Amino acid sequence: MRGWIVGALFVLAAHAAAAEARLPAGAEAKARLARAADEFWRREQDENLDVARIVGRPPRHLPIVSAGRCAADARTARRRLAELGRIDPAALDAGDRVTFEMLRWDAGQRIERARFCWLQPLLTPYSTPLNSAQSLLAGHPLDRRADLESYRRLLGEMARFVAAIEAFTRGQAARGIVLPRDELPAVLALLDAYAAEPDRSPLRVADARLARVDADDARAFQAEVARLIRTRVNPRVRALRDYVAGAYRAQAPAAAGLYQYPQGEAYYRHLVRFHTTLDLTPEAVHARGVDAVAEIEAQMREVRRQAGFAGSEAEFRALLRTDPRLRAATPADVEARLARPVAEVSAVIGRYFPRLPKAPYGLRRLDASLEGAQAFGYYDPPSAHDPKGYYNYNASHLDQRSMLQARAIALHELLPGHHLQLSLQMENASIPEFRRLGLPTAFVEGWGTYASWLGVEMGVYADPYDRYGQLALDLFMAVRLVVDTGMNHYRWPRERAAAYMREHLTLSDAEIGAETLRYAADMPGQALAYRIGYEALLRLRRDAERRAGAAFDLAAFHGCVLGQGAMPLVVLERHLRSCLAGDDARPARTAP
Repeated sequence: MRGWIVGALFVLAAHAAAAEARLPAGAEAKARLARAADEFWRREQDENLDVARIVGRPPRHLPIVSAGRCAADARTARRRLAELGRIDPAALDAGDRVTFEMLRWDAGQRIERARFCWLQPLLTPYSTPLNSAQSLLAGHPLDRRADLESYRRLLGEMARFVAAIEAFTRGQAARGIVLPRDELPAVLALLDAYAAEPDRSPLRVADARLARVDADDARAFQAEVARLIRTRVNPRVRALRDYVAGAYRAQAPAAAGLYQYPQGEAYYRHLVRFHTTLDLTPEAVHARGVDAVAEIEAQMREVRRQAGFAGSEAEFRALLRTDPRLRAATPADVEARLARPVAEVSAVIGRYFPRLPKAPYGLRRLDASLEGAQAFGYYDPPSAHDPKGYYNYNASHLDQRSMLQARAIALHELLPGHHLQLSLQMENASIPEFRRLGLPTAFVEGWGTYASWLGVEMGVYADPYDRYGQLALDLFMAVRLVVDTGMNHYRWPRERAAAYMREHLTLSDAEIGAETLRYAADMPGQALAYRIGYEALLRLRRDAERRAGAAFDLAAFHGCVLGQGAMPLVVLERHLRSCLAGDDARPARTAP
């Protein structure tokens, strides 16, 4: 940065500090907090491609992954903590206290995560920054010449972006951190997709996206995109692919799980705290999972009895695997089975929530390149590029894919799950932008799991088989607690984890294979958030019901849970007590 810019910023900061000194205590605290939040969010938009895509503000440059960047991120987080330490949270109103606590929690997590920089995966299908860059470019506006130039610049940086991923991957391998052998076929398939010729490349631009551009500019742009893909991007991706297929694969361990890497056990303990947003240990999570599996299976036995099935659990599972009613014939059939329960929820949802989102929702099939690596699918929230929220469902291997859980998945992903929660959050202009777009896993996925369960009260599972499907999905979340901790902490072989899943679930071998790799190699700890978040929300609801008695208002409770957007569960618990007591409406304390 040039000296005159630094000098100007110093003068502005001095003026801001002098102005704050003249403010009342509450206003000063609010101003300091707003500055900390703004600085944090500016950096996120510059360095987090997923954030840049959602806000519709492409960065000037693609961020380069490196150990130096991890260290810089930790230094920034320490400065943020120091700034927050000069703020009196008692002088803030309820909404600002949430902002304060979220910024402080995030900074602490970043400082801790920087210790484990080399352990973060860059090549796995769920976690690779290649997908983030591709999604950013897929949503890049292309309406003006300036847009075309921005796209060309970012695409031109993809070669350097990929080279940095390769350099980091080599650095990991030098430290004994190499993905499990069983994960590499999915990695190589992913890289093959990114190395495709320009007309099939994930980075290509469909002509329809250039409808508002002058025809000559559009032709020149498409020629330049094809040239960049062919001559710059693809050679770098192929070089990375050759390294992974050769020297890297020769080092790949047969075992899966973080425990086998340097600092791997400590990193997993960090991930448990990060993803659950609670101070939990792997041992405690594992025990919760074992208990939850037993509890849910007892409920499933009762549902089988209600359905009039007199055989054993194994016989019922065999029936579920072969029952043609639980198989979709076509992708369109999959979509229809997901759409029906959401329509039923829509008819009654106003009784359960004080506010509903404006954003529409939809269903669409998962990209074919991802169907082999993702067992189910994912929800894609509204963005500046597309105001509609979508559940991207997996419609591959329909002869092996049971639709038993279709209703529960639809509620989890759309209404009253992710679409309702995330759209309300993104539409909430009363909270800072970083909170409108923040996605703490335990809250978001815990809410999705709670939403599936809420369908019981909404009457969506009137058929015992549908209720069994909801319990089966709940059981799936509980099994994850056992298997994720089993492989990463208790050193379970992947075969033992797969056997445990086959014992308790009706997933196909293909689904189990994808899931076990997700837990052990791709996103360790992330799958814990679903059940742990759900348990926390249900506990908070039961506590509120006990305190309010007959006066308990479920819609008001949901309004308090969702009204300030997603947040770490440790923050939610404090916020919820304040909101339900009516403290949110009270002004902040005015200090002398």
